[in-house]
Amino acid sequence: MQSRTSIPPDPNSAHSLLGTSIRRVRAFLFNQYLASLVGTLFVMPIVDSIITVLIYIQSPSWHAILWGTAITFIIWLCSAFPLSHFATAAGANRRSYNLLINQLTLLKVRLDTLKELQKLSDKALPKYSHMALKEVEACYTALHDNLITAPNDLRWVSGTGYLDAWATLHEAQEALIEVEPVTMVLNNALYDKARIQDSTIKNADGLLSQLEQAIKDLTPAALDYFKEHPQEKVNVALQREMQKQSKGITQIARALKTLHPNMVIDWQEHESPDEEVQARARVALRRVRHTINDFRDTIWDGLLRGRNHLMFCMTLTGLVTYMLLCLVLMSNIQPQNMVTASIFYVVGAITGMFGRFYREANTRAAVDDYGLTIMRVFATPLLSGLAGIGGVFITLSFADSLYPSVARDSLTALFLPSTQLLLAAAFFGLTPNLIIRSLQQRAEKYASDLKSSKSGEEMPT
Repeated sequence: MQSRTSIPPDPNSAHSLLGTSIRRVRAFLFNQYLASLVGTLFVMPIVDSIITVLIYIQSPSWHAILWGTAITFIIWLCSAFPLSHFATAAGANRRSYNLLINQLTLLKVRLDTLKELQKLSDKALPKYSHMALKEVEACYTALHDNLITAPNDLRWVSGTGYLDAWATLHEAQEALIEVEPVTMVLNNALYDKARIQDSTIKNADGLLSQLEQAIKDLTPAALDYFKEHPQEKVNVALQREMQKQSKGITQIARALKTLHPNMVIDWQEHESPDEEVQARARVALRRVRHTINDFRDTIWDGLLRGRNHLMFCMTLTGLVTYMLLCLVLMSNIQPQNMVTASIFYVVGAITGMFGRFYREANTRAAVDDYGLTIMRVFATPLLSGLAGIGGVFITLSFADSLYPSVARDSLTALFLPSTQLLLAAAFFGLTPNLIIRSLQQRAEKYASDLKSSKSGEEMPT
């Protein structure tokens, strides 16, 4: 009786290729394309309002609402395809993605180098260093999966994917402090010292003190680089001589232990007291680095939350505006009156945009805020246009002398052209900048805090 052996499927077969294509299409539709739809949703109510008004002016009927909604829906579905690239990790924020890829490459190089040095060394890693190395490997794998192999979805549109990636990278860099050679640790400590000085981090002086104490325990000779007034050379030379004597005693004890195995020597073979002190110093340096990273990550999270909240408010405001427009159109307003109201809206929007451009041009601190500045610019014409219409209504309510023939409680005058009403729309169109100004000031405060702890580096770490 012949035994049947299972033949693995050929990856190049038509069935396998078809299955792979179906999975890719499904992943695109349910991840990348869906994220693109959500990312462009905030602008669709504005587009719908514009199309509906144009159709109503050409053909004054409530059917303009249906046609405008249908056309906008088709535009939304079609435009999401070419814009789906911006729902990917590489397209949503190109600069942050490139920086993450560069840091991922450097992390891989450092990790491979540590493994090679460990293979060449006869001495085994201490337990804490071995555990830290495992943490670095796990962080590298997670970061690689998120940036390279993970599906493109809403995380990149909302920006949370980048924050998670930076947090993972920071965890790996913190763990490297407990594994890398002393020279690299000193380099990182000098970098952290520059970031803490003149920063707005709470307890910055305490962090500097911890940093100096850790360097003193790790290698006293390098303490001169961390103090504004260096220690006397005599003390440094004495400390170096004591370290040499300690190493010489350790070597003699090892030699005696080899020649006379039965000799009782009060000396621990697995780890000397100096190594225990260095281990504690590395832990302290890691905690200092974690404090800096947590301070900066919290600020980036605040900027991103502000952008997402503003995008949600824009979407909600656009929907409410469109609903009000539908109520006005269903009242069978005359097309020429609709044109006048649209002019008031445009005048308010243009005036608000000029005010917004002026404020953005005078921004003192600028960072990669994940699109918060762009969202402020997008929100301005929407809010300023509504403020312009509202300003015209308020002007009519408190100025009967403009149109004495029109009743005060009538909305007819709202759709009559007038130079005074155009000026009112322009004036009130500037008022939303007062609301957005508070958001801009908060963003500038975040940017200032980031710059104070940046130390000239080119990446938002």
